[in-house]
Amino acid sequence: MLLRITSPIRVDLELKRILLACLEDANSQLKYDSIVPHKGIHETRKRFKEIRAILLLLGPDYRSEKVLFTEKARSLADLRDAKATLESCNKLEQYFIGRLSFNPFPDLHQHLEVRLAQVEASYPMLEGELRQLREVLHRAQDRVKSWPIKDKGFDLLRKGLQESYRAGRNTYRECQSNMTGADYHGWRKHVKSHWYHISLLKNSWPYELNGRERALKSLANTLGDDHDLLVLEQLVFAEPQQFGKPKQFKELLSLIHHRRQELQGQALLMGARLYAEKPVAHITRLKAYWTAWQVQEQMKYTSDLKMKKL
Repeated sequence: MLLRITSPIRVDLELKRILLACLEDANSQLKYDSIVPHKGIHETRKRFKEIRAILLLLGPDYRSEKVLFTEKARSLADLRDAKATLESCNKLEQYFIGRLSFNPFPDLHQHLEVRLAQVEASYPMLEGELRQLREVLHRAQDRVKSWPIKDKGFDLLRKGLQESYRAGRNTYRECQSNMTGADYHGWRKHVKSHWYHISLLKNSWPYELNGRERALKSLANTLGDDHDLLVLEQLVFAEPQQFGKPKQFKELLSLIHHRRQELQGQALLMGARLYAEKPVAHITRLKAYWTAWQVQEQMKYTSDLKMKKL
């Protein structure tokens, strides 16, 4: 996995290495494929999110870079979201089938295919746009190489880790206390940042952090399923005539609402565990893992040195 610090020595160089690897992978994903451009765009947007998560750790000095990658991700969002919504249709059908007195999914699938075609038609020069984006990424690689990041060990990461965790914890608590108007999609963004940060630190104690990484991925996926249902709900509201008679329309909305409540309840239960610690306590624990990792690496280095002298 690209998003992994492999040594607690020279954290500045480790972050640069990871950023450059993410940029290189994003660049390779954007080599235009007229048959399946969506997969490359999806992978590129994932790299952009990982890059933004690292920039969060580096603080306000790199805010303009974070804004750049946010804007570039948004420029591809409509195309990717239209494809993702179509892909999610099968998952939704598996859940809903047999629970409705009618089957709206053939019409829904056709509706989403038309929507995707309309979005694709708005990208008549997609190959050229992707080429320009690759040039932006090349320039970003050159800038990263010259960034004056100072190595401060774990302290280079501490503030960003704590602020990101606190933001996710606060949003979780808002969702917990205000379920009807809660911003679950906003919470998902914080969850993903925290997930990426734990991935970065995982080698400090894999035994513990592997489980947390998997749990955060599961929480992000659950919140993603909830967001897919929200998109479907908005589509149903926008064009109710596409989804059966008024009685069927209400039936579909009722089941969507029920499923979203289930997913949100699952997410809150996971959040209760993942955000149980206060931010300072959480970062103190991560720092302890990091310190132990440094000792382990020093012991390994000393042992290797002794073996060479034998």
